[in-house]
Amino acid sequence: NSNNGSYSLSGSLTYAEPIGQHAQITAEYRINNNYRDADRMTYLYDFDANEYLPEMDPDYSNKYNTEYLTQNVGPGFRYGKEGTSISARLNYQNVVMNSDREYPQAWTLPKKTFHNFTYSANARIKLDMQNRITLRVNSRTSNPSVGQLQDVVDISNVNNISSGNPHLKPTYSHSGNLGYIRSGIERGTTFSVNIGATKNQNTIVDSVVMNKPGFEVYSPDGEFLTTLASTGRYSKPVNMEGFWNYNGHISYGFPLNFIKCNFNIGANASYSKSPAILNGVVNESTRNSYGANASINSNISQYV
Repeated sequence: NSNNGSYSLSGSLTYAEPIGQHAQITAEYRINNNYRDADRMTYLYDFDANEYLPEMDPDYSNKYNTEYLTQNVGPGFRYGKEGTSISARLNYQNVVMNSDREYPQAWTLPKKTFHNFTYSANARIKLDMQNRITLRVNSRTSNPSVGQLQDVVDISNVNNISSGNPHLKPTYSHSGNLGYIRSGIERGTTFSVNIGATKNQNTIVDSVVMNKPGFEVYSPDGEFLTTLASTGRYSKPVNMEGFWNYNGHISYGFPLNFIKCNFNIGANASYSKSPAILNGVVNESTRNSYGANASINSNISQYV
């Protein structure tokens, strides 16, 4: 049986000060407290008595709580004039993680504190009546789930055994996107192109052991639990570097006056590289994807 619960409390305070007619600086403080618990309760079955035993099995059961206290503070800037808008923010982020296990033995993971600087910037620049440029860059953090942090081995499916890792760190992501849009006012055409990229630090991936019959699986306390069968698989989440993604999109639209519709065509492509661990060997997987699309949109009226 599994029993999960959570709650989250958050608040923010922002101060803004104008600079002239078109700009302002800001200062913001944000706080979020997120609490999650995950109970994994395993009861062994007594085939002689034809019933489950009343006590949880301590080798395969776990009660685990995790609390994240996240605080962000930093300055910001905003500007807007004649179709051009720019905003930027830099935050110092402090994340405090507290984790404790209530069962089978009470155990508290030493408090972890993570320090990061997160940022965001957005710009929409009007070059003239027909041309504009857009720019977006940002970073963010993503905390590991309670299930990933649980220090318990799940052997309910002997062909797919999994374990948590209480020493995981949050994933830190950086992304950016650059776009160009041209609107042909006289002919009613639209052309756009976008390119983007994402990089992750401390990506959480599964370290997998498979095709290793006889591989011994132990509990976090060092107690032998089982061995893998020839079809068995054992996985445990770990932090790794090396995740990248690149993507691009281009589109063009023009009117079909004889049927009062707009015709749009587009193409996109992406490339990603992901780290992995298989049987203790670090490797990388890459993925390429391409696509194209075409559509006809009516502009006869809002009802067609």
